[in-house]
Amino acid sequence: MTDWLQQGKDAHERHDWNKALDCYFHALNANFNDNQTLHYLGTALHQMGYNGAAANILARATQTKPDNIDSLVNLGACYFKEWDFKGAEDVWTLALEQFQKLRPDDKESAAGLLCNLAGIHTHAGDYDKALPLYDRALAILPANPAALGNRSMVDLAVGNWERGWAGYDQHLKLNTRRSRTYKDVPEWDGSPGKTVIVYGEQGLGDEIMFASMIPDLKAVCAHVIFDCHPRLVKTFERSFGVECHGTRKTTACEWFPNAKADAVVAIGSLGKFFRNSADAFPGTPYIVSRAQRTRRQRMRVGISWKGGTKSTGQHLRSFPLDAFAPLISAFPEVEWVSLQYHPDAGQDVLAMYERTGLRLDHPPIALQAIDYDETLNLLANIDLVITVPTTILHAAGALGVPCWVLVQKEAAWRETGNVQGRGERMPWYDSVRLRHKTTEAWEPLIAQIMQELAAHPRLASLALGAAAE
Repeated sequence: MTDWLQQGKDAHERHDWNKALDCYFHALNANFNDNQTLHYLGTALHQMGYNGAAANILARATQTKPDNIDSLVNLGACYFKEWDFKGAEDVWTLALEQFQKLRPDDKESAAGLLCNLAGIHTHAGDYDKALPLYDRALAILPANPAALGNRSMVDLAVGNWERGWAGYDQHLKLNTRRSRTYKDVPEWDGSPGKTVIVYGEQGLGDEIMFASMIPDLKAVCAHVIFDCHPRLVKTFERSFGVECHGTRKTTACEWFPNAKADAVVAIGSLGKFFRNSADAFPGTPYIVSRAQRTRRQRMRVGISWKGGTKSTGQHLRSFPLDAFAPLISAFPEVEWVSLQYHPDAGQDVLAMYERTGLRLDHPPIALQAIDYDETLNLLANIDLVITVPTTILHAAGALGVPCWVLVQKEAAWRETGNVQGRGERMPWYDSVRLRHKTTEAWEPLIAQIMQELAAHPRLASLALGAAAE
């Protein structure tokens, strides 16, 4: 007789999802209520990203065996992945109670669940609720990488820089930052006078932000080699005068045999050497664009309304372009420019024009070119950027372009202001101001932006000129 469950588990381990699902389905045909099959099927669906289907299967698994704690843990993960923090908290709280009752010696799982619960509050921006849970997890397992790494996000969010950076490197172990090795080259320990490879390991915006520390690294090293995002090679070469290679997304590094490197460091790890206090952030521009800035009679304001991906909370930091319509219509004297780089942005701009008659310049070459220099050239001739958290804010800040950021409550640590409570300054960039959302709707924040724009010196001077005429 075929052991469908075991065959499914074997395929599951190989990530052969189609085979695994087929086997689990056959196993359920033989026994509709088999708890193990329900658990593994639900887990596979969760790992494949089908969290709604997975949640229903895992919920059934907990019904057939109420003390199935592992199914509860994975059920909570389904809710969490779909940003249902209340659902995840309810399930994980129940799972923690079950662990304490049925498996009191399983310290690793208990610490993991405490860390999961703390992560919910971290994502929601409720840091006062998150910290005690991290402390409990660390009291059980002091070296828990997840607790140390995730607590570091809270520390960085509130400006506890030294402790935050100390834990931040745990994310290289957790694969939430992409660690990279260069044969047997050791990790840089801060020693001066070395030839050091620094590599990018997160998104484009993060790499631009952390690149503000390249001048610090250059000042203490004999030679710096920057293995950066392929879209940023020209920009970084021009701005920093260091050797750059756009190979950090590939395994082929033809330049490496001649590098004679002494050490290697992830770019996000430079913070522990160069940014351990608020005073250590210069905040000054450090990216140089090719474009010459030209003075225009009309004020140019660039806007962006969508940021991130599903996994990074796009639904929390995005809104329809039409939400900007009252702002655009209130200032016809402004030259409005789309800075939205998603492929469907042009359709958004066209649809708003057809509905409202409001014009918004959308230059697709500048926004979607592989060479990010094109976007930077556009930004260099923008007078003000108004955006949700996205790469554009980092590009504007790095260029020194004034930028107002519309920040959701569930902000990443970079956009909290890095102080207790919320601040309007972003220490990385003097030109950036944070405007925090205080209600569920975006409209009140956009109304606030309208008032601030009306008082902008550039528009005020235009109004005075018009009155004089």
